[in-house]
Amino acid sequence: MDILVFEARAESVKITFIAALLISVVFLILLIFLNRNKRIQASFRQFGMLLGGFLLVLCLGTAIFSFWQWSRLGPVSISDNYIMIQGDSLPMNEVIQSRIVSEPGSRGLMSVEQGEPDVFLHIETRSKKSYVLMEENYDIAEIRTRLNEILQVEEQ
Repeated sequence: MDILVFEARAESVKITFIAALLISVVFLILLIFLNRNKRIQASFRQFGMLLGGFLLVLCLGTAIFSFWQWSRLGPVSISDNYIMIQGDSLPMNEVIQSRIVSEPGSRGLMSVEQGEPDVFLHIETRSKKSYVLMEENYDIAEIRTRLNEILQVEEQ
């Protein structure tokens, strides 16, 4: 049969990366301005440098990890004989199971309210390696349907 390729949808990761990078540049300019402007009272300048430096590190960390996640998102290729995920090519007889998992999400760090659930596809292999594909990045229902069709044909 033919090879099915599922491309990753990485719009949210791209937007997060670009926004964090732009905000980092703004904080860097603010820090340079605070450092060079001697007319600002010393205590305000120290507080501004401390706060701005902290926020700069936070935004740079967000940009770095968003870029890392973006670079790890790649196409998922499925054929009758193998599946290629994140650069790893696995024979179909290595795949033990695939299941869709839904975990409750929260609205914030300390929020008691439940947000939208996080839904992902968990693919487990015989070598105890797991692959997780998020619903926001891939069409996991179609990938799971295709995997189950191939795995059921192999079992018979």
